[in-house]
Amino acid sequence: MFIFVIWFGLKEPEQVHELTNRKGPVNKLKIERRYTPSFYSLLILCLGFMFCWVTYIQWQTSISTYMHLLGFSLSAYSTLWTINGLLILCGQPLIQWLMARLNITMMVQLLCGVIMFMLTFAVLANSQAYGGFVTAMVIITIGEILIFPAVPAIADRLAPNDKSGMYQGLVSGAANAGRTIGPLLGGLFYDGFGPSVLLYSCIFICGFAIICFGTYQRLLNTHHETETVKFNK
Repeated sequence: MFIFVIWFGLKEPEQVHELTNRKGPVNKLKIERRYTPSFYSLLILCLGFMFCWVTYIQWQTSISTYMHLLGFSLSAYSTLWTINGLLILCGQPLIQWLMARLNITMMVQLLCGVIMFMLTFAVLANSQAYGGFVTAMVIITIGEILIFPAVPAIADRLAPNDKSGMYQGLVSGAANAGRTIGPLLGGLFYDGFGPSVLLYSCIFICGFAIICFGTYQRLLNTHHETETVKFNK
């Protein structure tokens, strides 16, 4: 079915060829300089994305150990991921439609997603009942719907025509870095300080993600203001 969708459903995008003139080398230099601030913005955005993954991956590592410590069965843990999948399947189209309807910017979407992540770990840190884990899974799934599709979409907007693959590769690399660092960091905190410290630490790490997303937006706005001034001159 996947091959069928790829073969018949996806269309190869047309290649965009930039026009050149007698001042080709000079124009090329200007183009490279114009996209440099966007590249730095992407790096900061990816850093925040990595922090989000460091916390999210705890659900697959440390939190599963924590639930086992509390006496919950494997089926109880697996049910949480069933809830996660159903919410993504049914909730993502609705949330994305609502975001478009209310004209919510990508920046607001990212910040709301990180707040959902922080609220998730606050719930887990203050509840050991199964209902608390279900509530936390619902909240973090909403945050996942808000953050995870938004970052690649922003990277696509930032990318020059000939660097879309590289920009998406950086986003994937940031996610992989978070999935790599997260289990190690979470395990160290869990073994060394206990689950409560780990959960509060995840809230703190999400704070770094907010800082990165805010810095990304500020750098991008500064670049746009500079370009506007140059254009007016």
